[in-house]
Amino acid sequence: MTPDSLPPETSATESPLSGPPFDAEFFTTVLAERVSAVCATDPGATSVVLVHLADGTVLDVCHIEQLLPRWMAAMVFRETGDDDEMDLVLVPYALVTRVTISLRPAAQRPIGFRAVRRET
Repeated sequence: MTPDSLPPETSATESPLSGPPFDAEFFTTVLAERVSAVCATDPGATSVVLVHLADGTVLDVCHIEQLLPRWMAAMVFRETGDDDEMDLVLVPYALVTRVTISLRPAAQRPIGFRAVRRET
């Protein structure tokens, strides 16, 4: 990529590929679009989003509470599939190595990832 082909807000020393691959923009746009696309293949199933961290931790995400420039806050199931107990985790984007989106039968997994948090 040459300096002329960089987006206008990007300098020659600042690559558009610098920084963590999973950032606030990813979780705001790409994740929601991908979850919707996967769910469309089996509308009766439950969506599951797993966020894999560099230390080997796998977070089973119920919903994302907040997205900030360097980190996110997410409500995660304490144990996979246990919808009664959740923890709030604060994760710097630099630790996220992979995001897995899958579907589970609703009978096996009644509650999963929600792209939009439901207000109670």
